[in-house]
Amino acid sequence: MTEEEDTNLYQTEDCIHYVKEWLKLDDDLKSHSEKMKHIRQRQKEISHFIIHYMSQKGLEHLTFDGGRIECNVAKSKPALSKKKLNSSVLEYFNNDEQKAQELLDFIMEKREVKETTKLKRFIEG
Repeated sequence: MTEEEDTNLYQTEDCIHYVKEWLKLDDDLKSHSEKMKHIRQRQKEISHFIIHYMSQKGLEHLTFDGGRIECNVAKSKPALSKKKLNSSVLEYFNNDEQKAQELLDFIMEKREVKETTKLKRFIEG
């Protein structure tokens, strides 16, 4: 066997090994993801009960061995959609559609494009 053939065989065997490992890891991730989904769902259900209980009793926190649970309120704004941006810019320019469209076009042209390369699994059958 030539050195080139030996190198190609080595690379092929490595690739096959990595593909098999990747597929197993993909299976593991899917399995754990399903488990995590059920855990998050159950925790959310219980959270509603605890929040209601704390609210009814006027409690700011619950103390337990090793720590405490606090009920905090966080405010957040939703993602800025193209529709919301369009209506806001139009309102800012007092319904001058030409100016609004020029600004929107400028903003959309300046948006960064992020490119990522990843593997995607397709299951047949």
